[in-house]
Amino acid sequence: MPGETATVTVKAAPNHYSTYWPVDVAAVDTNGEVYFAEPNVDIDGPAPTVTSVSTHEGPTAGGTEVAIVGAHFSDVAVVTFDGSPVIPDSIDANADFSQITGLHVTAPGHAAGHVEVKVVNYDGKEVVVPGGFTYAKGAGPTLASAGVIGNSFGLPTKGASVAGGEMLVLDGKNIGFAYAPDFSVALPTVTVGSRAVSAIFGSGTQLFLTTPGVAFPGPVDVTLTNPDGQTATLRHAFTYYPEGVAPAPAPIIDSVGGGSAPDGQRDAGDYATIYGNGFDPSATVLVGGQPAQVGTHSPAFLGVFLPAYRAGAKKVDVVVKNSDGQSVTLAGGYTYP
Repeated sequence: MPGETATVTVKAAPNHYSTYWPVDVAAVDTNGEVYFAEPNVDIDGPAPTVTSVSTHEGPTAGGTEVAIVGAHFSDVAVVTFDGSPVIPDSIDANADFSQITGLHVTAPGHAAGHVEVKVVNYDGKEVVVPGGFTYAKGAGPTLASAGVIGNSFGLPTKGASVAGGEMLVLDGKNIGFAYAPDFSVALPTVTVGSRAVSAIFGSGTQLFLTTPGVAFPGPVDVTLTNPDGQTATLRHAFTYYPEGVAPAPAPIIDSVGGGSAPDGQRDAGDYATIYGNGFDPSATVLVGGQPAQVGTHSPAFLGVFLPAYRAGAKKVDVVVKNSDGQSVTLAGGYTYP
């Protein structure tokens, strides 16, 4: 009757799910009068269930694609890996989205070990898969080089001012990241000498940070620690110089030309020219790991007498090292005829 109130409990269809979007609910009394609920109400569906998890293992760095199959998933369900939430990248559902049976997510980074996988619907109902995913330690990080590009973003050098505050770029492999429960990104930690430094940004092969200030000049080691605890150290990664002293840029190799003797023999003494920049008068050269005698030199080229060919590898690396310790390698830079 108009003016009267009543409490009506509405149960969702058995195969429906809890939804964020409100729906209309109507009641019909014995006289055939239709009444609509005000305000609209949300459907309260059954708890979600999981029948399978497609991928059970992935690297600690995260990034593994995982498909969770089940029933009664909400259209705004959240999946957590040991408490770290991720939003589904996509869902599997029927034509009218009344039944969602699959959630596709990307696993976040995490320390090695077994973790529970949980699906939480909009209404708070959840399902837990104990040990549903295993984080396995993959290959650890490696550091190949460190270059200081300073505040002018010029050519990278192996030197930095003791005052600090310059941009340092670390190059390597398997530099890992992880995602915290608040969706923030956990970068690897770095130690320069004995000073802990926070990274600014990076990728799987590079990391950028700011050099800390130090009391004394000299070479320092750099240690990188991934969120999974695996580490890599680059000995004498770069050298601190007294404030106001500008270090020379690292050498650069553009190409290697010549080198074939007139008779085509692979003997010591064949002559080649290394083109590039930043070569100092005392630069030394290795070709295929063997010393090559430097004949003529300038900052832009080095004329060298090649070492004798060794059986096995026709295509070899060329390395130029300046007297200050800075070096450059051109992989496969020379091919013996």
